[in-house]
Amino acid sequence: MFEENPNEAIRSDFTTIEHQEAHQQLVDEGLSKEQAARSLTALWTLKNNADKVCWAEKQEHLENLQRGEEEENEQRQQALRDKEEAA
Repeated sequence: MFEENPNEAIRSDFTTIEHQEAHQQLVDEGLSKEQAARSLTALWTLKNNADKVCWAEKQEHLENLQRGEEEENEQRQQALRDKEEAA
């Protein structure tokens, strides 16, 4: 889902040419240029906050999987030691 950590994302400047189309759509709907830029910034922030929550959940899930694998590996190692001691 995410290739980069959204906690490290840098908010764009929504007044630049890169965002002109989205900015212009809002201006065409009756917002001022400043309101359009603030709206785009607010939308970016909402999306980024949601991405941060998803990222944290994904990281927690991956850590749980890794912990489970480590525990299974330790149990296999212990079973082998027990088997060797019994032999």
